[in-house]
Amino acid sequence: MDWLEALLLLVGSIMVLMAIGMPVALAFLAANILGAWIFMGGERGVTVMLNNGLGALTSFALVPIPLFLLMGELFFHTGLGRRMFNAIDALLGRLPGRLSYVTVLGGTGFATLSGSSMGSTALLGSLMVGEMRARGYRSHMAIGPILGTGGLAIIIPPSALGVLLATLARIDVGAVLIAGVIPGLILAGLYCLLIWVQTRIDPTAAPVYDVPPMSLAQKLVLVIRDVVPMVGLMALIVAM
Repeated sequence: MDWLEALLLLVGSIMVLMAIGMPVALAFLAANILGAWIFMGGERGVTVMLNNGLGALTSFALVPIPLFLLMGELFFHTGLGRRMFNAIDALLGRLPGRLSYVTVLGGTGFATLSGSSMGSTALLGSLMVGEMRARGYRSHMAIGPILGTGGLAIIIPPSALGVLLATLARIDVGAVLIAGVIPGLILAGLYCLLIWVQTRIDPTAAPVYDVPPMSLAQKLVLVIRDVVPMVGLMALIVAM
């Protein structure tokens, strides 16, 4: 069996299993078992694969991954993530494309706390889509920032994927996580620039609406109470 036939077999089996309703994780596991059985010598190959998998899962270097995911879930369900979004929303004031900016900035902040792209995207979708639809935002201004910013969670630390890749490559996990900070922030800045360009080209894509004015003291309280602790936690994670 050449590589193309093997690729079609494994990918095809995954697609078929997911199409009939099998959970994604189990579909990939079944495809791995099938591949080990065919290409690694039957039962012996499956045994080797399972032993290697258990050895990888018990690696100390992978311990941060479930802890990052747990931290993200705690921020999501306790409402701390929502408070950060509300603070950023209030700080931006009457700005064209305001909710799109809130999505990018808040999503970038939450990405530094969750380490999970799925968790970040779920939070952004639940918080922002309904509000942006109600304010008359076009689909590309509502969904685009969510999809783009949700992916930052796999770049900006704490990144579960970064920990996994560093472990597999046997390189310093901390160095990999720190290396993702600047590229992630650059991407967030480019997303904001793209939103600004879109609002200039088509102002109706993200209508401006009035918001209650806030004094400088009120904004300062919001920053200290809802934003600074999150930023401090991110800095602490990177430093450790």
